[in-house]
Amino acid sequence: MSDLIDYERGERKEAFIRQMFLPGDADTILSIPLCCSWPEDKLIWHYTNNGRFTVKSAYQLQLSLRLGAVGSTSTPQTDVWKNIWRLNIPPRIRVFAWRMCQGALPTKENLAKCIPSHHMRCAICGDLCESEPHILLYCPLAQAVWSGSGFDQKLWQTRFCTMTDCFLLASQELSMDELGMFVAILWEC
Repeated sequence: MSDLIDYERGERKEAFIRQMFLPGDADTILSIPLCCSWPEDKLIWHYTNNGRFTVKSAYQLQLSLRLGAVGSTSTPQTDVWKNIWRLNIPPRIRVFAWRMCQGALPTKENLAKCIPSHHMRCAICGDLCESEPHILLYCPLAQAVWSGSGFDQKLWQTRFCTMTDCFLLASQELSMDELGMFVAILWEC
């Protein structure tokens, strides 16, 4: 755009515009009023309120793009993150919950993704795949913990594909205090 303006004279380069554009487009461009003052250009990051770039804002943008939530104020995934960080539990357990919902716990299934020859068999019960749902909910040791927990069986016996699904159900069924206790028991399993 700056190639179309003669800043010293404060007007458009009409001959250049008519040469570069179709007649109708050139007339439209020439009809747009020019700004009287010429402020210096500056970079503005429109993903923050103050226009400044931060790593946090870039991370949030990347996360929202990955989740397909740009322009949306609430998705199930963003509700998961909000609920995790609102829990009244020790920070290390909140980080555990976040890692659990990211699918980033060091289970044998996750290790096998990085080390192809690594076996995925559960060391406790011998199940073929030590996944996050298995080790936290379905392994006999976890089942013993859950059976004495007092939580509704559907929270720990429903077959979940991911722990995010489990957390979503628990956050719908439980109060924030109960959800904190539920996550603390997951952490102990």
